[in-house]
Amino acid sequence: MLKIRKALTTQFCSRIIVVRNIYMQHGQRKDTLMHHMQKIWIGTGTVAAAILGLSLLTTPAYADETIETIPPVATATTQSEQLTTGWVHQADGSIIYYDTDGNKLTGTQEIDGKYYVFSESGVLLTGWQTVNGNRYYYDKETGESQFGWLDWNGSRYYIQEDTGKQTGWLVLENNNISRRYFFNADGVLQTGFFRAEEGSPIYYAEADGAVLKGGIHEIDGAPYWFYEDGALHTGWQTVDGKRYFYDPETGAITFGWINWNNRNYYISEEKGKYTGLEQVDGEYYPFSEENGAIQEGMQKMPDGTTRYYYNNGAFHRGWFYQNNQTYYFDEKNGSMVTGWQSISGATYYFQEDGAAKTGWLKENGKLYYFGADAQLCTGWQTIDGKRYCFRTDGSAVIGWQKAANGFSYYFQADGSMAIGWLDIDKNRYYFQKDGIPAHGVTVIDGKSYLFADDTGILQCSKTVNGITTDSNGVITKRQLSVKYISQSGFPTGCESASAVMLLQNAGYNVSVADFVDKYLDKGGFTWKNGIQYGPDPNSKFVGDPRSSSGFGCYAPVLTKAMNKILGNGKTAKNLTGTAFTSLLTDYIDNGIPVAVWASINMVNVDNGRQWVIPETGQLFTWKRHEHCLVLVGYDAEYYYMNDPYQSKGLVAYKRSVVEARYAQMGYQAVVIL
Repeated sequence: MLKIRKALTTQFCSRIIVVRNIYMQHGQRKDTLMHHMQKIWIGTGTVAAAILGLSLLTTPAYADETIETIPPVATATTQSEQLTTGWVHQADGSIIYYDTDGNKLTGTQEIDGKYYVFSESGVLLTGWQTVNGNRYYYDKETGESQFGWLDWNGSRYYIQEDTGKQTGWLVLENNNISRRYFFNADGVLQTGFFRAEEGSPIYYAEADGAVLKGGIHEIDGAPYWFYEDGALHTGWQTVDGKRYFYDPETGAITFGWINWNNRNYYISEEKGKYTGLEQVDGEYYPFSEENGAIQEGMQKMPDGTTRYYYNNGAFHRGWFYQNNQTYYFDEKNGSMVTGWQSISGATYYFQEDGAAKTGWLKENGKLYYFGADAQLCTGWQTIDGKRYCFRTDGSAVIGWQKAANGFSYYFQADGSMAIGWLDIDKNRYYFQKDGIPAHGVTVIDGKSYLFADDTGILQCSKTVNGITTDSNGVITKRQLSVKYISQSGFPTGCESASAVMLLQNAGYNVSVADFVDKYLDKGGFTWKNGIQYGPDPNSKFVGDPRSSSGFGCYAPVLTKAMNKILGNGKTAKNLTGTAFTSLLTDYIDNGIPVAVWASINMVNVDNGRQWVIPETGQLFTWKRHEHCLVLVGYDAEYYYMNDPYQSKGLVAYKRSVVEARYAQMGYQAVVIL
């Protein structure tokens, strides 16, 4: 028996090797090879099969199904009892197949030209099974292996004989027509729009799974454009010379407004992507000539108006500021305004480029000025340190203009109010800082000039009301008409006589006697312990004006006495310390006489008698030849004085001498204002 088994085993192995080599040379399927091996195996006997114990088939577990591991070759079980062959339906519902020797078939088997698969225990397997790493489907009822198209569980599959369930791309020929299909990783046939993998192009398969390719195809009423390999065109594409946009996610052609890369475009079926100035729903939009995106910025309309568009297609309305310029766009139609405009009660002027005017504008021979806010200026304005006056229509006043305050002003050709010297129509004027022209006697840069009281014209080389001017209008001689009063009867009453001249010139009818007796404070001398005491001449008249032994008084005493008389807004003012030339420009040139302290006959002043002022204990020294007289005029060489001493009347004294004596007496002067 051992020899027989050995011979059978040797015979079986030899046949197996020959058959394997033949089938490998011809590229035959493994299951076909296994089928012939089974015939050899059955014909040779069970001993060899038992010795070999081959296992070529395995069945892994899948997420959606559970199956047994299946051996790759058939085995048989020897029945010592009654021999059973063919299909056997067992009580538990399982099916087993016994070969002619009564052996259970396992693994993949070809029976009557059809393939089946059995478990290790010989039970017929159905549904999805893994054979040699490939997935196959076996009929649920018959267990027959299914090849080609398979509809299972609502999806469609395709099963190849050699590779099992198809995944990925598949090309099938039918009547010399190639049809392309795609199956996902689970082997499900894809229909409709799909991607082969993430990030890959979009494809479209019809209901039968055939992938559309090449040209434009209508899907659900919308056109789609496919490459020859079936990939769907997406993004911008040129079709018949026109640019269209295909949705990157769906591949659908898009019409109307689209936003792509944060830019806005418009696409019509007839024209494709719009470029240039085009109408959409009756409204114009500026599309770039280069890329079709709506252009932001100023855009000219067909009617010649201008709008400002944003890149979303909206146009601006109202105020707009750009590059330090101000623009205004109509609130209704968005058109940029130009020319004169009234907005919210203010007036503006917009230039040809639409920028609001600021600064000066000359139009139709008139001057206008617009402030930094572009509003038209009216009324009085200060511009760059100069004064201007604008009418209610905004035009600048030029020439003479009488203001509501009653004063006349002159505005030059540039609209500025005249300040300083100005020649107008061969006449010379001087305009003060407030723009009002000078009238009468006016001091300019330390010189006195005479201007006409009514017109303000400079009076040159003329004598008017006692005022004589040179060729430049400078006053060369000024003499006031002040009633002369002598100090006769008052030997030392020059201060009182001078005060009365000022009072009477101011309209107060007072005599020298009344002034001395009623208003002038006086004081005499006393002796004590051999020391003579006397009043301070800044407080009282020293002595008596009626006496030749009297002395006199200074400006404070005279001011106090005069103010006892003055009223109705007039007052005496102590001018002590004022330069003599200022007395001319500030008072004489304005028709106001001044009482000044100098010396009798303008002789040199020296020290005289001394006494002690009791209130202070101060030793006081009197200035000999002290004298008070009234300044009423001057010329280039002389000062004219109403000199009360010895009834001299009007006396001309040398300017330099008077100024020297005035200084010696402490720059004392009194005036009535």
